[in-house]
This record gives sequence, C-alpha cells and structure tokens, in this order.
Amino acid sequence: MDANEITPHLFPNRFADAVGPSAGGPARDHCRCVGHSFATRPTSVVFHADRQDTEAAGWRHLLALIDEAAADGRTVFKPFVELSAPERRQIVTLPATIAKLTAVKHLVLYGTNLVRIPAEIGAMTSLEVFEPYTSHRLHWYPYELTRCTKLADSTVSTASSTATSSSVRRFRGCGR
Repeated sequence: MDANEITPHLFPNRFADAVGPSAGGPARDHCRCVGHSFATRPTSVVFHADRQDTEAAGWRHLLALIDEAAADGRTVFKPFVELSAPERRQIVTLPATIAKLTAVKHLVLYGTNLVRIPAEIGAMTSLEVFEPYTSHRLHWYPYELTRCTKLADSTVSTASSTATSSSVRRFRGCGR
C-alpha cells in the first residue's frame, strides 16, 4: 500500500452478542407504523396495541432472568440473549419488576419486539447506558427514564421514533 492509499477503518460490532439464537422462527415482528421514507410514511401514527401475554413461556423466562439479575447484583443486563427466538417474539413490554434491577448500569435491548417500556424503568438508579437499538416497534420512551440520573449514553433507533429531527431531544445527561 502506497502513501496515497487510505487504510480502511474497521469498526467493531458492539451488538454482535446482543441477541440470542435465531433458530425457531423470527424473533420480532416488522413495523410499518412510521415508514422509512416520506413515500412510505403513513398520514397518521397509531401506536401498537399489542397486549403482553403474561402466560407465555417467554414472559415467564424473562421474569426469571430479572429475578436472577436482581439477586446477583448484575451490572450488565442483556435478557434477550438468553431467550429463544420464539420467546423473544412473545415479549412486547418489559415487566414492572425491572424496578428491582437497581445495580444494572448497562441495559441492552437490541433488536427486540418491544412496543413499550414501563414507567418502572425510572427505578433503575444505576443505569448509565441504555441500548434499545433496532427495536423498531418501540416508538416512544417513558418520561420516567429521565429519573435515571446516571444515564449518560444511549443508542436509540431515531428512524423508528415518532419524533422529527427538529424535535428529537437527548435523554437527560446523554452526551456529557
């Protein structure tokens, strides 16, 4: 390589280990609520009305993972890595018991089927990094997220947000 050639820069994939196994069907549903261009954008936005099936195997597994993480004082929580693809698809909201995760500093919700996050996320007092990246069915975040005063970094898919580029605001403390 001579001096005039540019050496390509390789970026690490921060989310390579953020999802579980893909066997067993799709892990999430597709969303067309927001559109990916002006041509595909709907004239009005309606949030997903999915209700969480609290009897589903995925829900019960997630509850157990939260209890386990709360008990061992885990600082990084990637619950969807431990769920099968069918189980991940069954989860459309996080349970209110996430309030027990007071030691968690890093919450990874990469590529989920979530449509809502409960207000109880505000009780995660140690949360510093929040990553719901590519959870395309998640169009809004609860105000209570601002109660996570240590939150300093987030990776959010703004293309899936109902906000426009002129109204997107950073979460409290992000980008310090």
